Amino acid sequence: MVLDIVHELAEPSFLYAADTRPELLIAALDVVSSSLLYQHSANLPLELAIYQAADRLRAIPPAAPTPATGPPNAPPMDTPVEARGDVRRAVTAVPARADAAPAMPDVPEWHARLPLQIIFRFLDVLEKKAGKNASTAAIQSTLRGVSLAGVLPPPPPIVIRRYVPNAHSQTWLTQVSAQLRHRH
Repeated sequence: MVLDIVHELAEPSFLYAADTRPELLIAALDVVSSSLLYQHSANLPLELAIYQAADRLRAIPPAAPTPATGPPNAPPMDTPVEARGDVRRAVTAVPARADAAPAMPDVPEWHARLPLQIIFRFLDVLEKKAGKNASTAAIQSTLRGVSLAGVLPPPPPIVIRRYVPNAHSQTWLTQVSAQLRHRH
């Protein structure tokens, strides 16, 4: 499911529709990368899904749109959403306008921030050990027996965040407290 979200977020018609959309893709890829770093042995189903989605993951990032044409391979926006083949996007369908695409200097900046290195290293090692077109059983067996120590970088330490009062949180806590007092 996480990889389906990554795939949907990487669709050019979604990704280039607003300049904040790349941040969503970066966050989703960061979740996948972190799961490989922190919980390798506990994530066999996710790792199998990553292997099976290797071609789609290697296709990220998609080509940037040109301002005159909008997102690449996007159907005309006057086509009903249902006819475009994805009813799930009916709620999030956004017209692809030339002024909605990020400025070209911004595209290389967020492309460079995509956390794909860990995913690609994982795929390279797995494909080298199991083969590029290995069966599901062979992949599962390889995943159970492979160590990623020395292949993937060590995970950064988990930072414990402590609550630091500020004006916004104080306002929120005051409102919540007032609502709770009114209920009793």
